[in-house]
Amino acid sequence: MRADAAANRRAIIGAAWALFAERGDEVPMRAVAQAAGVGIATLYRHFATPQDLLVGLLDEAFTQVTAIAQAQDDVWELDPDRAWTSLVRDLADLRPGALAYGLAPRVQASPSLRERVEPIRDEAVAALGAALGHARAAGLVDPAVTVERFFAGLALITRPSPTPMAAVIPDQVGWMVGIYLRGLRP
Repeated sequence: MRADAAANRRAIIGAAWALFAERGDEVPMRAVAQAAGVGIATLYRHFATPQDLLVGLLDEAFTQVTAIAQAQDDVWELDPDRAWTSLVRDLADLRPGALAYGLAPRVQASPSLRERVEPIRDEAVAALGAALGHARAAGLVDPAVTVERFFAGLALITRPSPTPMAAVIPDQVGWMVGIYLRGLRP
């Protein structure tokens, strides 16, 4: 892919991520193109349908989750607490709650969309499962915590907060992540 095409694709995914997180799954393609600073034809060259855009966005999100989980692979033996804390904080920085609540119902309601997203999701679930296994072995996570339960909890605390609260308490998510980490312990 040419450098400018790759930059356009990144801009489209970034704009879609922000818009879907803010508005849920009812975002017009034209709004995504405008927010990305590209023409509508450029958007359609990359993503022919709104469903293709959703798959591209979820592919990017799950790819990032997998990369974050795997980034700690070399740290678990040396410092499991640091590996676990870094992993959870890095995942929280993705703000998975912003996307999960807007997109999960749409994916669940569409068999064709589920079929396209599940293989991408499965790789991220496997990477998170391995990380949870390391954290359990180190005594950092209760054995009853599953990948799904862990990620659902992280999604809950990373949902977008109302603007006034974010202005008054700017690091609320970081504080909640610290509480979450302590609460996951056995």
